[in-house]
Amino acid sequence: ILHREAGHAVEQRQVDVLPERVRQALLSATNKDVYVRAAGAVVVSDLVKVWDRLMAAGVERVAMSTQPPKDR
Repeated sequence: ILHREAGHAVEQRQVDVLPERVRQALLSATNKDVYVRAAGAVVVSDLVKVWDRLMAAGVERVAMSTQPPKDR
C-alpha cells in the first residue's frame, strides 16, 4: 500500500482510503486481526501511520510479519 521511492511516499491515496476499506471488510469478519508486511524500504513512521489507520478502522490487533534478512 505504501512504499518509498526516491525518498517520497508513494500511493498515499490508497493509505487515505484504507480505514473505510478495512471497516467494510471487517463487517462480517469474526477475526479482526491484521498482519502487516512492509518492504525493506518503508520507514517505520510510515508503517505506524498505516497501523494507526487500521486500529481506527476497527482492527483489534495488528501484527508485523517479518522475515530474517537474506545473506548477502
